[in-house]
Amino acid sequence: RELSFNLVSSGRAASNIEKNEVILAVAGKKKSEAKAIIDNLDGVESVRISSPFWVRKVPKDFDKIELKIKTE
Repeated sequence: RELSFNLVSSGRAASNIEKNEVILAVAGKKKSEAKAIIDNLDGVESVRISSPFWVRKVPKDFDKIELKIKTE
């Protein structure tokens, strides 16, 4: 079971987002909680979480979390 996050950020804000810190903050959380955490990061414009429909929580195993940051 893996969970993938696609995060869209604007300008310099993307360079201030630390992937490992975001992954640490969302690991083990419900998908809705994880989305709220990421949505509240400075400069984040949108978040899309992709996972199988039966996965309700972000895995605790960091290797199963993929975070992509896209700047616009």
